[in-house]
Amino acid sequence: MGKVKLRLFLAFITAMIAIATAAGSRAAERSGDTSNPTSVTRAYLRAVYARDFAEAYRYVSAEDRRARNLNQYLRQRGPFNGFALEVARMLAAMVEVKTTQT
Repeated sequence: MGKVKLRLFLAFITAMIAIATAAGSRAAERSGDTSNPTSVTRAYLRAVYARDFAEAYRYVSAEDRRARNLNQYLRQRGPFNGFALEVARMLAAMVEVKTTQT
């Protein structure tokens, strides 16, 4: 029984570190320069990947916001919530987004 408790404890600690890392990277991205197209694109893609459409809406253009308000935007997409949203955010934070020259 001791090994099981140790494994559960280690799994819990690992999950907490992953959540803290994901939260830190999201906070850093949120405080990023919104005039930088790469930062905005990266933040938008990660939010969409996580189905965190309330967050993704922050990066939608002003023209698109005039066409649809936040509630309409969310209704059309069916976002995650609760635990599923937190897990999806953690996974999205690990997604690597690279820019290419064309």
